[in-house]
Amino acid sequence: MNFAKQSMKEINKQFWAKQTITNSSMLGGYDEINNVDIQQSELFLLKNIQQFNTLLELGAGVGRISEQLFTKYFKEIHLVEREAKFVNESKRKLSKFNCQYYQMSVEEFEPSTHYDCIWIQWISMYLTDQDFCNMLSKFKKTPIVLKENISQQDYLYDEEDASITRSDRIYQNLIKQCGFQIMDQQFQEGLPNDIYKIKFYLLKHQEL
Repeated sequence: MNFAKQSMKEINKQFWAKQTITNSSMLGGYDEINNVDIQQSELFLLKNIQQFNTLLELGAGVGRISEQLFTKYFKEIHLVEREAKFVNESKRKLSKFNCQYYQMSVEEFEPSTHYDCIWIQWISMYLTDQDFCNMLSKFKKTPIVLKENISQQDYLYDEEDASITRSDRIYQNLIKQCGFQIMDQQFQEGLPNDIYKIKFYLLKHQEL
């Protein structure tokens, strides 16, 4: 589906510039889902990832997931985040851990080392279909965990933050078009009824 890419990016930048430097902002104000989000992410991670040396988190925000989950298992964590204020908060939270930071958009990031896992949560909604595929294509040799909101409609555009919530059918098709296979998938459980469903996908490139 075609979207005005440049205007989307400007709207999105303006939206995040107004958000507070808190975990609550990362959760869209739904603070009550934090624990179940982390708990089920941990189960999915341990079920599907075998090596725990270095992890890359794309769209890391204030480091909420890295602080509560990834630091328990990985020796080194790389965090990609566009907003400087969120990067600074991550550095404060994670100062005792072995972390590297890249203040840039996920579209700009180019990997220069091997990762044991790529974690992509709540960032695909801010990418066009083509940018989504471009992002995945940079990680053909690494297992990817994609965790994202799922809509009933194929594409649901939110004018407030320029996000695109896709249906499961669209993600299934898009992932295949990008050259990846879905090795495991499951819906997040224990969520309030008034928010989107959330789904995990474990992706591996067809060449692996």
